[in-house]
Amino acid sequence: MADEPHLSVTQLKMYLRCPLQHYFRYVCGLKIPLTGSLTLGWTVHGTLEENHREMCEEW
Repeated sequence: MADEPHLSVTQLKMYLRCPLQHYFRYVCGLKIPLTGSLTLGWTVHGTLEENHREMCEEW
């Protein structure tokens, strides 16, 4: 059942914005390589999230 095709809101928005980008991403499976800024943002977010959980557990 997980292999059934579907169209998410994100996919639809991308298609409406740029059908070729949608094709490359969802039909061909190509992804945009991560930039340094994105990697840094994810790292900072993950660290802050982990710190917050630890602080909540102490209470």
